Amino acid sequence: MFLRAIRLPQFPTLRLPVYLLGLITLASSGCVVGPDYHRPATPVPDVWHQQLENGVYTDANELRQWWTVFNDPMLNELVTVAGEQNLDLYAAATRICQARAQFDIARSARLAYVDGISSYSRSLQSRNALGLGGGVPTFFLDPRSRWLLGYDISWEPDLFGRISRQIESANAQTGATVESYRDILVALYADVVQNYVLARTLQARLEYAHKNVEIQADSLDLATKRLEGGVAPVLDKHQAEANLANTEAEIPPLDAQLQQTLNRIAVLLGEYPGSVHDLLMSPSPIPQPPEALPMMLPCDVIRQRPDIRQAERQLAAATAEIGVAISDLYPRFSLGGTFSLQTESLKNLFEDGSYSFNVGPGLRWAINHAGQILANVCAKECATEEALANYQQTILRAVEEVENAVAAYNHELRRREALRRSVKAAEQSLERVLDLYREGQVDFLNVLDTQRTLFTAQNLLVASEGQVILNLVSIYRALGGGWDPNHHCHLRRPGLHCPDERLPLYEYKPAGVPDSADADAERKMDDGDDKGSDEDVDKDADADADDPDMDLELDDKDFDPDANLETRRPVVPADQAATPSRSLVVPAIPGTLSPSDLARP
Repeated sequence: MFLRAIRLPQFPTLRLPVYLLGLITLASSGCVVGPDYHRPATPVPDVWHQQLENGVYTDANELRQWWTVFNDPMLNELVTVAGEQNLDLYAAATRICQARAQFDIARSARLAYVDGISSYSRSLQSRNALGLGGGVPTFFLDPRSRWLLGYDISWEPDLFGRISRQIESANAQTGATVESYRDILVALYADVVQNYVLARTLQARLEYAHKNVEIQADSLDLATKRLEGGVAPVLDKHQAEANLANTEAEIPPLDAQLQQTLNRIAVLLGEYPGSVHDLLMSPSPIPQPPEALPMMLPCDVIRQRPDIRQAERQLAAATAEIGVAISDLYPRFSLGGTFSLQTESLKNLFEDGSYSFNVGPGLRWAINHAGQILANVCAKECATEEALANYQQTILRAVEEVENAVAAYNHELRRREALRRSVKAAEQSLERVLDLYREGQVDFLNVLDTQRTLFTAQNLLVASEGQVILNLVSIYRALGGGWDPNHHCHLRRPGLHCPDERLPLYEYKPAGVPDSADADAERKMDDGDDKGSDEDVDKDADADADDPDMDLELDDKDFDPDANLETRRPVVPADQAATPSRSLVVPAIPGTLSPSDLARP
């Protein structure tokens, strides 16, 4: 009934002056100061200097679950659990939430701010303060009430692109955060596999150590019997005891290292140490890879590795910050107003006579801060050059890591073959020397030396067997394998809703990197003839520069996760192709850009 009794006032028509209409029109067609971002050209080798033995070139799809090449169900389960429960990955997901929130904050700056206001005041005017005599009407001196209800509106038109550059920077930072998440994912899966392989290697070394303890215990029994029979000196028994004790002393450090490795696996899985001991304490063979190993071309690695993608997004964000700094050289216009209902009596608040408004433009321009602003522009330019150097260094480091990992794998294969021959020869030597010792043709020192040689060779061989797999894991880690564009965030942690079930997707194709040729996946590593020469710029990244409002969440119609990177080409509208845009030109050797060159819209 109360609401029905209220008759809303008839607000008068608000006629905007011509200058306000012109300001709004100018804001809608304002320029964007600062350099437009373009990915720097990135020359990379056509083929690897070190060729992976038994490797075949393939695309990134084959490396999304590279650990499955070992055909170990236990390993597959551990990797799955780690992807769901690891706390470092969980923290990275929260950083995506933060980055998206910052992006929303930056994007909301384009909207008008509307604040509701309401107040009530009761005032009494002092007679003495007014210096009035007693003949003044009481109307001016009686206590007065004032009711106010309304809202304030303020809006800043983006005339020179300050807000657009802020949105562009926040968008790029969100992409960098997503790539950081993927980089942690790559490292996490590699750590789980490496620790699992290390655990199996330690179990195999312990198995050989226990077998050697049994062999050396038999040798001690033999030396004792020969001593009791009077055909061997007591020195043989003492030497056998010392040899047995030395071998037994090798077992506790291996046990301790195994416990530490299992504890590490538990923490990687987001569990307390000791939670996986019952699951993994039973010995199992060291995982073995298939004969044909998937490998990628250098240009594909540049697209695949999340740390390179992250560095590129950071470069894009730093470039956008230059425009934000340059925009401070220009005036900032604003349009604001207050619309309210004011009355002395609450019952008259919604009458027509209670309506009031105040609207008009505003201008703020830094007059005497030009030196400070130009210094800030210079700092942002230097930060951009730093980001460029970091991007280029990340690419160099990625190529180095792949080359080093492949070299270590190939050389460890040769070392393993030599150790296999050594173990086989040592086993044959031990059998022969024991027969000769029983016949009294050699002394016990030959037996001890042969046993020590066999134990050392077996220990080295098992360690080499595990190191071969560890080096292979390093290769796949260096290639950036392990993340999937369709990866679903299924972290089983309370208290936080995952940013999105599917992480933001955008195609990444650095400029200047040739496409991998449409070669057969079964082509051997030594065939380095097919190399692409096209220089592609990522379509979605160009859209980031043209449309800072574009969110990283793309619909299925915007992104096809099943399509290959090399099959997509950027689409440049005809009007954009005819009008060249200003871009940040960074020399090969970083220098300093002149702020005056960039301070023009």
